Amino acid sequence: MITNKYNLNRRAVAVGVFLAHSPLIVLAQDEPAIEEIMVTGSQIRGAEISGALPVTVLNFLDIDALGVDGGDELLENIVENGMNFFNEAENASGGVNSSRGDVGAYNLRNMGVGNTLTLLNGRRLVNSPGYQTELLGGDYVPTMSVNSNLVPTYGLERLEILRDGASAIYGSEAVAGVVNNVIQSNFEGFMVRAKLGAYDNFGATDRTISGKFGRDFNDGATNVSVFFDYYQRGRIRASED
Repeated sequence: MITNKYNLNRRAVAVGVFLAHSPLIVLAQDEPAIEEIMVTGSQIRGAEISGALPVTVLNFLDIDALGVDGGDELLENIVENGMNFFNEAENASGGVNSSRGDVGAYNLRNMGVGNTLTLLNGRRLVNSPGYQTELLGGDYVPTMSVNSNLVPTYGLERLEILRDGASAIYGSEAVAGVVNNVIQSNFEGFMVRAKLGAYDNFGATDRTISGKFGRDFNDGATNVSVFFDYYQRGRIRASED
């Protein structure tokens, strides 16, 4: 009886020692291999532009060297801009809704004024409230566009012209291209420019006054600028023609 009790105690001690060391044996085992899982997906944010784009840039020095005072004069110096023939047919004019004679428009590649997207600092400009009649496809149709004469030429920092169609990015308004007018945002001071023009065979005169004022606030964090353009063109009488 004594021998059996001794053997039973020895077996209990052996089992206790085995249980005490069993966690060490588990920790020593190798971790199972994890299979590599690849997830393929795509997120289309919009059309991606790659490669060089046909862009013409006129900076402030270029515009100042041209001596232009309005949007129409600036358009005459842009090779990519076509001709604007507004309200040529009296029977197709818009009457009281037709635009006045001081309305200009961008017409890149001569594809119609409604096919050129006009921006101001990268944002779309609102179309002129009136409309013009334009000869398109052999017929006179009403068209609406941005008045290019509303952009202060004297306050332009640069003029960016995308000479290729960009309807896939900007929509159907940019079939002919995009024109972006960038206004000076850090001008400080006050400047005034005046010009008087006359004709050899007519008594009419053209008067132009342009000015701009700018000032920084909040230690240069805020800039307030005001641009002013006044243009008066004298009439030419039929008797002088």
